[in-house]
Amino acid sequence: MKKITKIRIITYIVLGVFIAALLIGLGIKSNLSTNEARYWKGTQSVVCANVSRIEREDAPLGVAVKYDLDLHSMNTDTKLIFNSSHSFVEVYVEDELVYSLKNSDEIKTVETPGGNWNIVPLYREDSQKNCTVVLMPVYESFLEQTLDFKTGSVHAVFVSLLMENLPEIFVTALVMFIGLAFLCFGLYFAIKTKKMIKLLPLGAFAISVSLWRFCDFTFTTLISGGKSIFIYYVSLTMLMITMIPLLETVKHSFSKKIAKAFDALALIIGVTGIAQLILQVFNVLDLRQMLNLTHLTIIASLVLIFVALVIQLIRPDGKRTLNHIFIVILGIGTDLLLFYLRSSSAGLVFTLLSILIFVLIEGTQFIKKYIEQQNRLVESEIKIAYNEAKLTESKFTMMMSQIRSHFVFNILNAISGMCKYDPEKADKTIVHFARFLRSNIDIMQNEDLVHFHNALRHLEDYVALEQVRYGDKIRFETDIEEDDFVLPPLVMQPVVENSIKHGLVGKPTGGTITLRTRKDADNIYIIIEDDGIGYDDSREISEKSIGIQNIRFRLRHMINGELKIESIVNIGTKTTITIPRKEADRCG
Repeated sequence: MKKITKIRIITYIVLGVFIAALLIGLGIKSNLSTNEARYWKGTQSVVCANVSRIEREDAPLGVAVKYDLDLHSMNTDTKLIFNSSHSFVEVYVEDELVYSLKNSDEIKTVETPGGNWNIVPLYREDSQKNCTVVLMPVYESFLEQTLDFKTGSVHAVFVSLLMENLPEIFVTALVMFIGLAFLCFGLYFAIKTKKMIKLLPLGAFAISVSLWRFCDFTFTTLISGGKSIFIYYVSLTMLMITMIPLLETVKHSFSKKIAKAFDALALIIGVTGIAQLILQVFNVLDLRQMLNLTHLTIIASLVLIFVALVIQLIRPDGKRTLNHIFIVILGIGTDLLLFYLRSSSAGLVFTLLSILIFVLIEGTQFIKKYIEQQNRLVESEIKIAYNEAKLTESKFTMMMSQIRSHFVFNILNAISGMCKYDPEKADKTIVHFARFLRSNIDIMQNEDLVHFHNALRHLEDYVALEQVRYGDKIRFETDIEEDDFVLPPLVMQPVVENSIKHGLVGKPTGGTITLRTRKDADNIYIIIEDDGIGYDDSREISEKSIGIQNIRFRLRHMINGELKIESIVNIGTKTTITIPRKEADRCG
């Protein structure tokens, strides 16, 4: 895993913990003061006889909305149930205050009570009395909110809300489930294989959107147990930061310059979100009052993504096209428009549907890409294993070719003869032969590259042994310009062997084999040239030999080298071995 990726993940975790701590602190310190509620079965609507505005000095806006209710149809003890948004509430029966909803008198960090279900106990005798509900909105936009008053069972109200919002709840739960799955898979693979990291922001995006939507449902506050303000905090916080993981998810599909713009905007959104939470903690401004700023960051994100897509379509940069992000832009844009037209976030399903489609497509593509990468990795490992086996086989074949029986017997016979008439030469030949055999055995036991000095000594031992057999017909010269590099073992000796067998032995006067090394800025060259009989293209003796084929294979797969043979009849043969300097120097 790259260092910058680790830093990015750690940063997101720290920010997440910090935001969570702020939210928990806000939730603990922001309580509502309400009466207790009992649960009854059965509900029915209550007729609102009159609605009017009245002046109230203690109201946040200096004005309240008064609802006069008709309870004549009530014939048993029951509950008055209604939902209010960002408003303080008082309920009177015959001018007696029987219920109130307001922020706690303790340390508070918020001006609004959020969205709440008000559950007021009523009794049979109250049906003949006047019942008045006074609503004191914290924000002017909620002066016109419509209240639906019901009496009876809270359970029935909950079931009704649940059935009414069931499609949206199902989509939200599905987005949440997929987000959690991607987040868990992303964390697992990030730790185990250091791959699939892109699933992390995708999962975080799905989770943040689903949390925002779930906390925004009216039935959620019904089952919150008096934690409606905390739910309110979570909802708006998720809305504030939800664009950060989206930008992190899609930036990989664009050029580096555009990705930097995405990072900059994500940083701005993060700083803005933290600043909003701090302002809320110190009760300077409510998150609801800063909602337009949150919407502005969302719009900026959508515009940036749209512009990036247009640039990508106009000037393709080889990155993956992300056309399905248009679905998210359209869905979020539609819901933002509906919110400002209706002044309500209820029933905003386009965002959820578009995000569900986007997350499924994007997640599927991530998983598909990962599976393809794994398949390619397996194929590569199989190919590597095959090449390693073939390299071992070729090395064994080359080594065995050097100690084939007739070669060994010829050398031993030659040594035996020299022992009688030239013991000193026999002794030198034995040294060459012993060193030659030992070098071949070392090569069999060691698969590493060898230094040029060792390869040259092995070649000189081989030539010395062949000179014992063929005498002055074989002459060997060197012109070494570069000698500090490595190469695969047994790549020079088979070339020289070919020159002897197919170039010099067939020539009555024999000939000379010259070994040169040269270099330039990129490569090192080993040039082996003889003045033998050569061959024409129709014969291709050297090209088709197993030894030459093995050299080519081992040069290519061990050191990314090349072998080239040029031959002219009655002129000779030139073999050039090319080794890249970056490979030749790696073990030198």
